[in-house]
Amino acid sequence: MTQSPRASSAPPARPLLIVAGPTASGKSALALAAAQRFGGTIINADAMQCYADWRIITARPTPADEAA
Repeated sequence: MTQSPRASSAPPARPLLIVAGPTASGKSALALAAAQRFGGTIINADAMQCYADWRIITARPTPADEAA
């Protein structure tokens, strides 16, 4: 069986680690340790960024209030 040139030239997929949990549970320390151990990159996003469109979580003004 042969592979197409495109498939064989693609870089291998890298694993993704997502660290989520409540405030002050050690997420940042775990993320830093994992990034250092495995040569990863930390991308930080808090709940307001992750759930920007979930109005029930972010306690934002209503759409009508935002439009005013």
